[in-house]
Amino acid sequence: MTAANVLFGTPSVYEQLHYGPGGENLPIAETDAAYEAIKASVCGVGKGKPCGKRIGTLDKTAFFVNAYERLGQTARWSEVLVHDGAVAAVAMKSAD
Repeated sequence: MTAANVLFGTPSVYEQLHYGPGGENLPIAETDAAYEAIKASVCGVGKGKPCGKRIGTLDKTAFFVNAYERLGQTARWSEVLVHDGAVAAVAMKSAD
């Protein structure tokens, strides 16, 4: 895939978006399921719950890469979750 825009995000930012107001309206895919499993392992919390005091540890070992096909508004993007230096999951997401 060719990307016109690539954004990197930490688990802290992910949790602000997904567990904050409006988070239930965000698209869910394989990367979200993988994040829940990694978060449970590192933070010891259940599905849908923020990491809590161990978020700093998670921020050091995981990050998201979002690639957009073009600049400006786009309804589709790819998302990669990397944990401990390896790709944990890849997904195509859509705002539709």
